[in-house]
Amino acid sequence: MLNDYCCVITQNFVLGVTIITNSFLKDPFADIAQFYDLDLDGYVDDLFFYRQFVQDYSGSVLELGCGTGRVLEALIDLDVNLVGIDNSVSMLEIAKNRLANIDLELHLAEFKNFRFKEKFSVILIPLGGLQHVVDIEDVVLIFKNIKQHLNKNGRLIIDIESTNPELSVAGIQPVLEHWTREYVKNDLTYQVTKWVSVVNDPVHSLRDVTWHFDTQEASGYLRRMSTQFELRSFSFSELSLVAQMAGLKIENVWGDYDYGVFCEESERMILVFSNDI
Repeated sequence: MLNDYCCVITQNFVLGVTIITNSFLKDPFADIAQFYDLDLDGYVDDLFFYRQFVQDYSGSVLELGCGTGRVLEALIDLDVNLVGIDNSVSMLEIAKNRLANIDLELHLAEFKNFRFKEKFSVILIPLGGLQHVVDIEDVVLIFKNIKQHLNKNGRLIIDIESTNPELSVAGIQPVLEHWTREYVKNDLTYQVTKWVSVVNDPVHSLRDVTWHFDTQEASGYLRRMSTQFELRSFSFSELSLVAQMAGLKIENVWGDYDYGVFCEESERMILVFSNDI
Protein backbone atom coordinates (compact mmCIF):
# COMPACT_ATOMS: atom_id res chain seq x y z
CA MET A 1 0.00 0.00 0.00
CA LEU A 2 1.35 3.44 -0.91
CA ASN A 3 1.94 5.77 2.01
CA ASP A 4 2.99 9.39 2.16
CA TYR A 5 6.54 8.55 1.09
CA CYS A 6 7.05 7.23 -2.40
CA CYS A 7 9.83 6.46 -4.82
CA VAL A 8 10.57 9.13 -7.41
CA ILE A 9 9.38 7.23 -10.45
CA THR A 10 8.09 7.68 -13.92
CA GLN A 11 4.98 5.55 -14.19
CA ASN A 12 2.74 5.15 -17.19
CA PHE A 13 -0.61 4.21 -15.68
CA VAL A 14 -1.96 3.35 -19.13
CA LEU A 15 0.70 0.85 -20.14
CA GLY A 16 1.79 -0.14 -16.65
CA VAL A 17 5.46 0.68 -17.29
CA THR A 18 7.38 1.70 -14.19
CA ILE A 19 10.95 3.01 -13.90
CA ILE A 20 12.11 3.41 -10.30
CA THR A 21 15.08 5.46 -9.10
CA ASN A 22 16.78 5.33 -5.71
CA SER A 23 15.63 8.69 -4.35
CA PHE A 24 12.54 9.41 -2.26
CA LEU A 25 10.18 12.32 -1.83
CA LYS A 26 7.33 13.08 0.53
CA ASP A 27 3.84 13.27 -0.92
CA PRO A 28 2.38 16.38 0.77
CA PHE A 29 -1.10 15.54 -0.48
CA ALA A 30 -1.24 11.95 0.79
CA ASP A 31 -3.86 12.72 3.45
CA ILE A 32 -5.89 15.41 1.73
CA ALA A 33 -5.93 14.47 -1.98
CA GLN A 34 -9.46 13.14 -1.49
CA PHE A 35 -10.62 16.71 -0.79
CA TYR A 36 -8.79 18.42 -3.66
CA ASP A 37 -11.69 18.26 -6.12
CA LEU A 38 -14.07 19.33 -3.37
CA ASP A 39 -11.85 22.37 -2.81
CA LEU A 40 -12.07 23.28 -6.52
CA ASP A 41 -15.73 22.34 -6.88
CA GLY A 42 -17.29 24.64 -9.47
CA TYR A 43 -13.98 26.27 -10.40
CA VAL A 44 -13.94 26.25 -14.20
CA ASP A 45 -12.59 29.75 -14.85
CA ASP A 46 -9.38 28.53 -16.47
CA LEU A 47 -10.70 25.54 -18.41
CA PHE A 48 -12.20 27.47 -21.34
CA PHE A 49 -8.96 29.46 -21.59
CA TYR A 50 -6.88 26.29 -21.98
CA ARG A 51 -9.34 24.79 -24.45
CA GLN A 52 -9.20 27.91 -26.61
CA PHE A 53 -5.42 27.90 -26.60
CA VAL A 54 -4.81 24.19 -27.14
CA GLN A 55 -7.34 23.79 -29.96
CA ASP A 56 -5.05 25.82 -32.23
CA TYR A 57 -2.29 23.20 -31.93
CA SER A 58 -1.79 19.62 -33.04
CA GLY A 59 0.52 16.93 -31.72
CA SER A 60 1.01 16.39 -27.99
CA VAL A 61 0.18 18.47 -24.92
CA LEU A 62 1.94 17.99 -21.58
CA GLU A 63 0.52 19.19 -18.27
CA LEU A 64 2.98 19.58 -15.39
CA GLY A 65 1.20 19.32 -12.05
CA CYS A 66 -1.86 17.56 -13.47
CA GLY A 67 -3.12 16.66 -9.99
CA THR A 68 -6.45 14.85 -10.12
CA GLY A 69 -6.86 15.40 -13.87
CA ARG A 70 -9.17 18.43 -13.77
CA VAL A 71 -7.54 20.26 -16.72
CA LEU A 72 -6.73 17.12 -18.74
CA GLU A 73 -10.38 16.08 -18.54
CA ALA A 74 -11.39 19.40 -20.11
CA LEU A 75 -9.11 18.76 -23.11
CA ILE A 76 -9.95 15.14 -23.94
CA ASP A 77 -12.19 15.92 -26.93
CA LEU A 78 -9.53 18.03 -28.68
CA ASP A 79 -7.37 16.58 -31.45
CA VAL A 80 -4.18 16.26 -29.37
CA ASN A 81 -2.32 13.57 -27.44
CA LEU A 82 -2.47 14.26 -23.70
CA VAL A 83 0.23 13.53 -21.13
CA GLY A 84 0.14 14.47 -17.44
CA ILE A 85 2.88 14.62 -14.81
CA ASP A 86 2.61 15.04 -11.06
CA ASN A 87 4.81 14.24 -8.06
CA SER A 88 1.91 13.09 -5.88
CA VAL A 89 0.93 9.42 -6.01
CA SER A 90 -2.31 10.24 -4.20
CA MET A 91 -3.35 12.82 -6.78
CA LEU A 92 -2.45 10.57 -9.70
CA GLU A 93 -4.47 7.68 -8.28
CA ILE A 94 -7.55 9.91 -8.37
CA ALA A 95 -6.69 11.09 -11.89
CA LYS A 96 -6.24 7.49 -13.02
CA ASN A 97 -9.75 6.61 -11.84
CA ARG A 98 -11.23 9.82 -13.19
CA LEU A 99 -9.73 9.31 -16.67
CA ALA A 100 -9.83 5.51 -16.72
CA ASN A 101 -11.47 5.24 -20.14
CA ILE A 102 -9.46 8.00 -21.80
CA ASP A 103 -6.48 7.40 -24.09
CA LEU A 104 -3.78 9.42 -22.35
CA GLU A 105 -0.67 8.97 -20.20
CA LEU A 106 -0.12 9.79 -16.53
CA HIS A 107 3.38 9.84 -15.06
CA LEU A 108 4.78 10.22 -11.56
CA ALA A 109 7.84 12.45 -11.92
CA GLU A 110 9.52 15.68 -10.90
CA PHE A 111 9.26 18.77 -13.11
CA LYS A 112 13.01 19.26 -13.32
CA ASN A 113 14.03 15.77 -14.42
CA PHE A 114 11.20 14.12 -16.38
CA ARG A 115 12.33 12.63 -19.69
CA PHE A 116 10.38 11.87 -22.86
CA LYS A 117 11.58 11.00 -26.34
CA GLU A 118 8.74 12.97 -27.88
CA LYS A 119 8.41 16.74 -27.91
CA PHE A 120 5.29 18.74 -27.17
CA SER A 121 3.42 21.49 -28.97
CA VAL A 122 2.10 22.92 -25.70
CA ILE A 123 3.24 22.50 -22.09
CA LEU A 124 0.95 23.74 -19.30
CA ILE A 125 1.61 24.51 -15.64
CA PRO A 126 -1.85 25.57 -14.44
CA LEU A 127 -3.19 27.15 -11.26
CA GLY A 128 -0.03 27.99 -9.34
CA GLY A 129 1.75 24.69 -9.94
CA LEU A 130 5.10 26.43 -10.41
CA GLN A 131 4.72 28.18 -7.04
CA HIS A 132 5.35 24.88 -5.27
CA VAL A 133 8.96 25.10 -6.52
CA VAL A 134 10.62 27.30 -3.91
CA ASP A 135 14.28 27.03 -4.98
CA ILE A 136 15.01 29.42 -7.86
CA GLU A 137 17.79 27.11 -9.09
CA ASP A 138 15.20 24.36 -9.49
CA VAL A 139 12.98 26.78 -11.40
CA VAL A 140 15.83 27.37 -13.86
CA LEU A 141 16.32 23.61 -14.25
CA ILE A 142 12.58 23.18 -14.88
CA PHE A 143 12.58 25.83 -17.61
CA LYS A 144 15.62 24.24 -19.25
CA ASN A 145 13.96 20.82 -19.11
CA ILE A 146 10.80 22.27 -20.63
CA LYS A 147 12.86 23.88 -23.39
CA GLN A 148 14.25 20.44 -24.28
CA HIS A 149 10.73 19.02 -24.53
CA LEU A 150 9.07 21.76 -26.58
CA ASN A 151 8.67 21.59 -30.33
CA LYS A 152 10.16 24.41 -32.34
CA ASN A 153 7.52 27.15 -32.14
CA GLY A 154 5.97 25.32 -29.18
CA ARG A 155 4.40 27.22 -26.30
CA LEU A 156 4.63 27.06 -22.51
CA ILE A 157 1.74 28.47 -20.44
CA ILE A 158 2.19 29.22 -16.75
CA ASP A 159 -0.62 30.45 -14.50
CA ILE A 160 0.39 31.78 -11.07
CA GLU A 161 -0.95 34.15 -8.44
CA SER A 162 0.02 37.75 -8.96
CA THR A 163 1.88 39.34 -6.06
CA ASN A 164 -0.41 41.42 -3.87
CA PRO A 165 -0.03 43.65 -0.77
CA GLU A 166 -1.18 40.86 1.58
CA LEU A 167 1.98 38.90 0.76
CA SER A 168 4.18 41.76 1.99
CA VAL A 169 2.85 41.46 5.57
CA ALA A 170 5.47 39.36 7.35
CA GLY A 171 4.75 36.72 9.97
CA ILE A 172 1.75 34.67 11.04
CA GLN A 173 -1.53 35.63 9.38
CA PRO A 174 -5.05 35.09 10.79
CA VAL A 175 -6.42 31.58 10.28
CA LEU A 176 -9.20 31.73 7.68
CA GLU A 177 -12.19 29.46 7.14
CA HIS A 178 -12.44 28.96 3.37
CA TRP A 179 -15.60 26.89 3.09
CA THR A 180 -17.86 24.15 4.48
CA ARG A 181 -19.17 21.59 1.98
CA GLU A 182 -20.74 18.15 1.83
CA TYR A 183 -18.49 15.22 0.97
CA VAL A 184 -19.85 11.80 0.03
CA LYS A 185 -17.74 8.66 0.44
CA ASN A 186 -18.92 5.05 0.54
CA ASP A 187 -22.54 6.24 0.59
CA LEU A 188 -21.89 8.28 3.72
CA THR A 189 -22.21 12.08 3.79
CA TYR A 190 -19.78 14.22 5.75
CA GLN A 191 -19.50 17.92 6.46
CA VAL A 192 -16.00 19.13 5.57
CA THR A 193 -14.60 22.52 6.55
CA LYS A 194 -11.37 23.86 5.08
CA TRP A 195 -9.17 26.16 7.18
CA VAL A 196 -6.01 27.87 5.93
CA SER A 197 -3.14 29.29 7.95
CA VAL A 198 -0.25 31.20 6.39
CA VAL A 199 3.12 32.49 7.56
CA ASN A 200 4.54 35.08 5.16
CA ASP A 201 8.25 35.54 4.48
CA PRO A 202 8.26 38.45 2.00
CA VAL A 203 12.04 38.84 2.15
CA HIS A 204 12.43 35.46 0.45
CA SER A 205 9.12 35.63 -1.50
CA LEU A 206 7.84 32.59 0.39
CA ARG A 207 4.69 31.55 2.23
CA ASP A 208 4.39 28.62 4.61
CA VAL A 209 0.85 27.34 4.05
CA THR A 210 -1.14 24.83 6.10
CA TRP A 211 -4.45 23.40 4.95
CA HIS A 212 -6.72 21.83 7.57
CA PHE A 213 -9.74 19.76 6.56
CA ASP A 214 -12.14 19.08 9.44
CA THR A 215 -14.45 16.19 8.63
CA GLN A 216 -17.60 15.71 10.71
CA GLU A 217 -19.69 12.56 10.51
CA ALA A 218 -23.42 12.42 11.18
CA SER A 219 -22.60 10.92 14.59
CA GLY A 220 -20.69 14.08 15.48
CA TYR A 221 -17.25 12.45 15.29
CA LEU A 222 -14.70 15.06 14.13
CA ARG A 223 -11.45 14.27 12.36
CA ARG A 224 -8.81 16.73 11.15
CA MET A 225 -6.44 16.06 8.24
CA SER A 226 -3.73 18.59 7.42
CA THR A 227 -0.92 19.25 5.00
CA GLN A 228 1.82 21.85 5.03
CA PHE A 229 3.83 23.21 2.11
CA GLU A 230 5.69 26.29 0.91
CA LEU A 231 4.67 28.54 -1.97
CA ARG A 232 6.92 30.95 -3.82
CA SER A 233 5.84 34.25 -5.35
CA PHE A 234 7.33 35.30 -8.68
CA SER A 235 7.65 38.69 -10.33
CA PHE A 236 7.31 39.20 -14.06
CA SER A 237 10.95 40.29 -14.35
CA GLU A 238 12.14 37.23 -12.43
CA LEU A 239 10.36 34.80 -14.74
CA SER A 240 11.47 36.78 -17.78
CA LEU A 241 15.10 36.35 -16.71
CA VAL A 242 14.65 32.63 -15.98
CA ALA A 243 13.08 32.15 -19.41
CA GLN A 244 15.96 33.96 -21.07
CA MET A 245 18.46 31.71 -19.28
CA ALA A 246 16.60 28.66 -20.61
CA GLY A 247 16.30 29.91 -24.18
CA LEU A 248 12.61 30.85 -24.04
CA LYS A 249 10.95 34.25 -24.27
CA ILE A 250 7.73 35.74 -22.95
CA GLU A 251 5.25 36.21 -25.78
CA ASN A 252 2.19 37.35 -23.81
CA VAL A 253 1.11 38.06 -20.25
CA TRP A 254 -2.49 38.45 -19.06
CA GLY A 255 -4.09 39.30 -15.74
CA ASP A 256 -7.07 36.93 -16.04
CA TYR A 257 -8.49 34.09 -18.12
CA ASP A 258 -10.36 36.56 -20.35
CA TYR A 259 -7.06 37.98 -21.67
CA GLY A 260 -7.32 41.06 -19.47
CA VAL A 261 -4.36 43.42 -19.26
CA PHE A 262 -1.89 42.42 -16.55
CA CYS A 263 -1.51 45.19 -13.95
CA GLU A 264 -0.89 45.71 -10.23
CA GLU A 265 -4.52 44.90 -9.42
CA SER A 266 -4.52 41.59 -11.32
CA GLU A 267 -5.18 38.47 -9.24
CA ARG A 268 -3.45 36.15 -11.73
CA MET A 269 -0.35 36.35 -13.89
CA ILE A 270 -0.77 34.12 -16.95
CA LEU A 271 2.31 33.94 -19.12
CA VAL A 272 2.88 32.42 -22.55
CA PHE A 273 6.48 31.56 -23.45
CA SER A 274 7.61 30.79 -26.98
CA ASN A 275 10.34 28.44 -28.16
CA ASP A 276 11.12 30.21 -31.42
CA ILE A 277 14.45 31.80 -30.43
